[in-house]
Amino acid sequence: MIDLLLINPKESATALVRALATNNISYQIVATPGETFVYATELPVIDLNIDQWDSTKKYKSAVAYNKVGQHWLDNISDQITLHNRPIKDRTQYYINDINAIKADHVKMFNLISYKGRHVLVDASVCIDSKFNLIQDQLEPAFENEVENVFAFLDDIGVLNGPCQVFIKPDSTMLVRLAPSSPTAQTNRKFWHIWSKIILLEIDQPKKAILTFYGWINHTGSAKRFQLETGL
Repeated sequence: MIDLLLINPKESATALVRALATNNISYQIVATPGETFVYATELPVIDLNIDQWDSTKKYKSAVAYNKVGQHWLDNISDQITLHNRPIKDRTQYYINDINAIKADHVKMFNLISYKGRHVLVDASVCIDSKFNLIQDQLEPAFENEVENVFAFLDDIGVLNGPCQVFIKPDSTMLVRLAPSSPTAQTNRKFWHIWSKIILLEIDQPKKAILTFYGWINHTGSAKRFQLETGL
């Protein structure tokens, strides 16, 4: 069984492959119909513009990098061990990429979910088309927003994997089912913990859960984040 299915990673593929190789994670890249990005020839790519999809194969986990990929992933969730089922209609909440929502005062929350337990990786606010880490996490307003983000993920049925939740100035929430940059400056890295979960999930599921909760305890409150050098 392949560890990870990467759907339409495009220009993120090179950095992803380096991170996965470091953590001994097997992977398969998929380009969904209509996608035209050209990947390096040495990468394992199933191009659904010309290739047939094998609906009998199973994958431990999957990450989709754009709206088309997210819809496609919803349709094959029965092939994914760490899936987001039962499927709920998330269509109105999906965004295509992060650049489409860069506007002043939009907030971005990077998270990791495992079997319905959500953990904050970091949070930023957009000013002058650039996301900057939120500095004050002790404000009641910040705590309420994190609670609302967790509730939002529960409502739309996101149970496993990485995601980015965006809160617009009018309080509208949108989601992208992809991890934050591997170069994020906080002490939580998606690939660091997810590689351990993937390797344990099939044969040692209880240990996978204990590993995840131990990681949360080691890195601080699930509803706050820390920089690698401290708050």
